[in-house]
Amino acid sequence: MLNAKTTLPLLLVNLLAVTADTSVNVKRKIHFGRPVVVSFNVDNPTTNDWIGIYRTNSKDSLSTNPVDTKLRYWAHTCSGVQELDQSSSCARPRTTGTVTFNGVDPTEEYWDQWPLNPRKYKVCLMRKTIDDNVEEGIELLADCVPLKINLEKKKKKKVTNKAQVYALEPVVKYGVPFQVFFDSRFKVPNSWVGIYLPDNLKTEVMWVYTGCDNVLGDQEGKPQDPTWVSSNDCLKKRKKGTVNFNATNTGRASQDWPLPEGEYVVRLEYLNNKPYW
Repeated sequence: MLNAKTTLPLLLVNLLAVTADTSVNVKRKIHFGRPVVVSFNVDNPTTNDWIGIYRTNSKDSLSTNPVDTKLRYWAHTCSGVQELDQSSSCARPRTTGTVTFNGVDPTEEYWDQWPLNPRKYKVCLMRKTIDDNVEEGIELLADCVPLKINLEKKKKKKVTNKAQVYALEPVVKYGVPFQVFFDSRFKVPNSWVGIYLPDNLKTEVMWVYTGCDNVLGDQEGKPQDPTWVSSNDCLKKRKKGTVNFNATNTGRASQDWPLPEGEYVVRLEYLNNKPYW
């Protein structure tokens, strides 16, 4: 009995030490369009700690500080967003918790918009530092962990064999609004219908979201903060329907309404970050 009583506190101390180790974790494979939930532990946390999602490849090291190269999304550990609200969530740093990347405002976007393109990434626990000369730096607090955004073969096959997109009227008079029908076969946020010149299918001349039927999305600002600017993400999802092209819901493209006279190609786009597909 004496040995049991003596050993138990030691076991508890060791367990707590393991739990408090600085680390970051995420589900290794996540389906395209789904939220990315990152958990973290920080031994001596600060309000300058943050989670970053970076593009990576097979030659990239998980233990090398990525600084800000290839950074796609990030959010503070204390608030779960990019804002630092010292009066509430960031009044104290968080030792442990989760950060969710899902495209909902306040945005976690840095270089890319939601959702993450299907490919390989790495998730890193970072810290902004300031030295004696008031120079800012970025410290990697623990080894990064790999993340793969996966587009299932079944969905790829549906897109290839069954997805449709076409203008309801193949010939439209100049300046007259028109509609485009789409059937994407599966729903994803920020999918869109693009209009292209036949000899340039890399750059759209006009577009609208399939879910919101606009280019401004459905994210709202903060009425209590007039300086807050909402993102232009559209998280509403539609698998099938029509979108409109007119003077009120287009913009944010190389061509303003109306389209110049000529021939065009309509395409259904699932990715919101280049390369589209």
